[in-house]
Amino acid sequence: MRQALNMEQIFQKYNKYLYCHIRSKVPPMDAEDICSDVFASLLKHQEYLENQRNLKGLLLTIAERKIISFYRKDNSRFVSYDIDCCESYYRRSDEIVAARKIFFDLTLIQREVFLKRALLEHTIKEVADMLNITVQQVRSEIKKIQLKFIN
Repeated sequence: MRQALNMEQIFQKYNKYLYCHIRSKVPPMDAEDICSDVFASLLKHQEYLENQRNLKGLLLTIAERKIISFYRKDNSRFVSYDIDCCESYYRRSDEIVAARKIFFDLTLIQREVFLKRALLEHTIKEVADMLNITVQQVRSEIKKIQLKFIN
């Protein structure tokens, strides 16, 4: 009974944060499923909770692995990210407004390249493979993105 209560407390404490993190990397409709899978994995492997000092880190690690699995299943999908979801984690509202404007001025392919390269930290080759474009096209899109952020 105590372990079930602990899992409920863990869910209440970290669900919103974890969902926001996942939603920034996958489509909203898939984020909920992945978030549920993370907590299901934690429930399945409760033995990791006993000596866990960084529960948030553990949850994020599980989430990142689930996200990678998600993209490996269908690496050609284009996704639409919701920047507003993680707005509370930025410190300055003027930075949020400026970043959002630049982000939404990017083409769909540029958004994908930016998010996969900058946020998910994939290599240029991995990004090219995921998006079914050439490495040169990825490099070209990165240059265009850099110009938009500089100007």
